[in-house]
Amino acid sequence: MNWASTFNKNRAEFCPPGTPRDEVSKLEERAAQEHRTQLRLRASLAHERLIDRNDPEYVGLSKTLNDVVVPFSEMFFAVPESFPASKVEHRFHEGFIRVAARRKPQSSGFLKLDSSLTDGFHAQNAAYCEVFTCDKLTSECLGGVREDLGLLSEIVFHGGDFASFEEKLASAVRLRRPPIPIS
Repeated sequence: MNWASTFNKNRAEFCPPGTPRDEVSKLEERAAQEHRTQLRLRASLAHERLIDRNDPEYVGLSKTLNDVVVPFSEMFFAVPESFPASKVEHRFHEGFIRVAARRKPQSSGFLKLDSSLTDGFHAQNAAYCEVFTCDKLTSECLGGVREDLGLLSEIVFHGGDFASFEEKLASAVRLRRPPIPIS
């Protein structure tokens, strides 16, 4: 089974086609709560690893688990620029699932989604590149996350329009922020 089919099947099991919008909202909120729970778990595990390693910088802070886990998970949601790769990955997956759920399985458009796995890995770099290029589908899946991170919008390549793409790319390179000096 290809990647798009797996996502589509999982989405249909989670939220079958035709589910009323208010029920979809409840399911999405439940998924968001699970995301918060997973972040807290990851923070707890990181806290335990740092304590076990007896990391002098971390142990010297005398932090308890609650001093770490709650602020970590709150910061993830409250500060748009925090954990950029995770945010890009999460947004890409949300967007990809929306696209896959709209397309009819085995249609030509649906079958083209299989190459999106590579696009998803490429998209994670969108969190760190001043200038980022991608195709229209990847841009749709990213859903404005670059702007949320304070970066320029991605440059979208529309098949065959090299002149426009080249101009947009050159313009973005001129507009990029100057590098941050390392001291």
